[in-house]
Amino acid sequence: MSSKGERIQVKIFGQQYTLKGEAEADYANELARYVDQKMQEISAQSPSGSPQQIAILAAINIAHELFQCRKNQKEQERTIGEKTKDIIESIEEQFEEFRLEFPHSA
Repeated sequence: MSSKGERIQVKIFGQQYTLKGEAEADYANELARYVDQKMQEISAQSPSGSPQQIAILAAINIAHELFQCRKNQKEQERTIGEKTKDIIESIEEQFEEFRLEFPHSA
């Protein structure tokens, strides 16, 4: 996953994988470490699980994290939008009051 199309070797849950893509090597290694960490955590909780089961559970956990982040982002965007609207309305009200106090002479 490098910008030059070079192959990057990563190790996840004891297995070597070759990655190729657009991302930098450091980023690809960071992703691989994260997936490995998730799989290690699940393996510690379910030591009898097969590597495939552990990989699926890790994928579900990572998907859950992604969905939670998306939900939080949408909530933050909604809150920002509401606050922005309130600020604009307040400015418009103050501007209207200013216009009433100091009418423009034509």
